[in-house]
Amino acid sequence: MLPLPDPSELLNLINPDCRDVETHRNLYCPSYDCCLDQAVQQRWRSWSCVHCAFFAFRYGPARIASAGTSPAYHCVRAWSLK
Repeated sequence: MLPLPDPSELLNLINPDCRDVETHRNLYCPSYDCCLDQAVQQRWRSWSCVHCAFFAFRYGPARIASAGTSPAYHCVRAWSLK
């Protein structure tokens, strides 16, 4: 079974000019949009993927897709369990 996406709130904004985005977020994760939606719904000022198990999958789409379950399933399942 794959881990569930787990974004976390950041209190400070990420500075896109100094590569902070790549330090805090996995832009290639297929769950990225779902996590962004959660951050917006929670009204987080900013958010990070660092504590999420998917953060390690820097080129995760192919690997996660090969597991046979859509990323959207993981997003919905993750937030229904919280």
